[in-house]
Amino acid sequence: MKWYYLERPKRLLLLRSFYAIAAFSYPIYVLLNLERFKPSRLEVLDAEQAKDEMLSLRRRGP
Repeated sequence: MKWYYLERPKRLLLLRSFYAIAAFSYPIYVLLNLERFKPSRLEVLDAEQAKDEMLSLRRRGP
C-alpha cells in the first residue's frame, strides 16, 4: 500500500517518525565520521587570514 493512501493520522505518524530518526541519527553519523567534518589546521589558518584581509580592507575604506 502506498503511503498516500493512508489516513492523515497515520501519514503524520509516519512522517514524524522519519524526521525523528533523521534528527537523532545525524549526530551519530557525525561522531562516527568526525575526522571528515573537522577542518584541518591549514583551513583554519586560511580562514583567519582571509578574515584579517577583509577587515583590513574595510578599515581602509573606499
